[in-house]
Amino acid sequence: HGVYANTMLRRDGFHFTRIGQFLERADNTARLLDVKYHVRLPTVQDVGGVIDYYQWLAVLRVVGARRAYRVLFKGHVEPAQVAELLILRPEFPRSLVFCFEQICLNLDAIEAHDPRLSSDCKRIAHSQYAALRFGQIEPIIEQGLHEFLSELVDRCGLLGAEIARGHLF
Repeated sequence: HGVYANTMLRRDGFHFTRIGQFLERADNTARLLDVKYHVRLPTVQDVGGVIDYYQWLAVLRVVGARRAYRVLFKGHVEPAQVAELLILRPEFPRSLVFCFEQICLNLDAIEAHDPRLSSDCKRIAHSQYAALRFGQIEPIIEQGLHEFLSELVDRCGLLGAEIARGHLF
């Protein structure tokens, strides 16, 4: 958290800081996962091979998820399991579902003492959180991981813009 989390009053400034932190984290995680998903390997035979393995391992390292992956999935790094960890696992603090849970909690805390908060902010955040919380990785991959992640990045932008509009930032 840093110094602010240990010294800042739990008022609107704190909650907006947390919303920004988790909105940025969700956006960056989604973009990172999408970029790796679209990295072209030298040949089709390399999919699932050594190069692919080390690229997925690098993704885990970048988000500090290597140990969490080993604890949850034990064994060889599999792309679908990496996606599941980074998208749907609420116990991992850099997952998209965890980020949106925190965004919702902080929006709710602001609204408790600032009813002017746009209901659109909460609608966007809570609907995305529900989709992630109750989502499963197989349908996401079948319907298209790139499309899913692109839509999520768009919703992060929309949510940020709505927060700015609703609070005159």
